[in-house]
Amino acid sequence: MNRLVRLLLLAGGLLYANWVVQMVLPAHLSLLTSYVSELSALSRPYHQVFRSLDVLSGVLVIAGAMYGLAVGRRDRPAATAWAALALFGLSNVVDALTPLPCTLTVGAACNTSTPHDAWGWVGDPHLYASLGEEVFFAVAFVAVVVALRSGGATIATRGRAEVLGAVAICASVVAGLLTAQLNFFGHDMLLGLAQRLEVLLMALWIAFIPAELVTPPRRSLHDSRRFLRVR
Repeated sequence: MNRLVRLLLLAGGLLYANWVVQMVLPAHLSLLTSYVSELSALSRPYHQVFRSLDVLSGVLVIAGAMYGLAVGRRDRPAATAWAALALFGLSNVVDALTPLPCTLTVGAACNTSTPHDAWGWVGDPHLYASLGEEVFFAVAFVAVVVALRSGGATIATRGRAEVLGAVAICASVVAGLLTAQLNFFGHDMLLGLAQRLEVLLMALWIAFIPAELVTPPRRSLHDSRRFLRVR
């Protein structure tokens, strides 16, 4: 079962970075300036491919989190991490099921006089699904780090979790700022590059880090000696 958790999270995490398929299919969107979500916009060719991969990624992450909760640690930090991962996967599924109708960063693609109207997004479920991915990833990151520390994980394991997750969140903040600049001022700059880096880092973190929670907590030297005395 532990191996199944690892495989589910590995597959779900790596599929989350499905934007790399753009380099094989003629999606005709800039890697540097376009939203990752625009690959799934209804007006784009191959949007079914990217949406299907997002749904599959979300379902696999949900399944991995549920199995992890069943067979792994169930202390509060670990349970919080599994719950946040499951909600992250659910947000990814909702994101895929509520795609953008058109591409905002391509000139005149949305056939509107205000293609960068931020206020027009307020009632868009896609916005909240995407925001949910960011929030639940951050919660999972904090919970996993706390769980690894309390569970006696090695310094190397904790270091990978902390550094990779922190860099992913920093990339997320940068992408968020560039998104705000695009919507309010119409300047796309390197939004696409920041988003793709963010998604790639999040994908790698999900694929390799949370699975460490299925490893039983290490006994401290003090606990081991007390166990021997009792025996």
